[in-house]
Amino acid sequence: MDYNIDNKSQKQDKGELEMNCRNQKLKSLRFDYGLTQDDMAKILGISRSTYNEKENGFSEFKQSEIFWNQRHENRTKQRAS
Repeated sequence: MDYNIDNKSQKQDKGELEMNCRNQKLKSLRFDYGLTQDDMAKILGISRSTYNEKENGFSEFKQSEIFWNQRHENRTKQRAS
């Protein structure tokens, strides 16, 4: 029996985990700001259904959309300090 772990599969699992973590952070940030998915979609210039797919991990956020998340997450941390 071959018990070798497929490196490609392992990288894919790590990527999915990172995406899920990023999506949960964005969802948490959205709740912290009291925003709906519709609000976030408007901010990012995408449809609500597209935003929903991205937040729930069915498609990936673009780099510019991730940047928005990081910028606002830093503002939230500064307010808490």
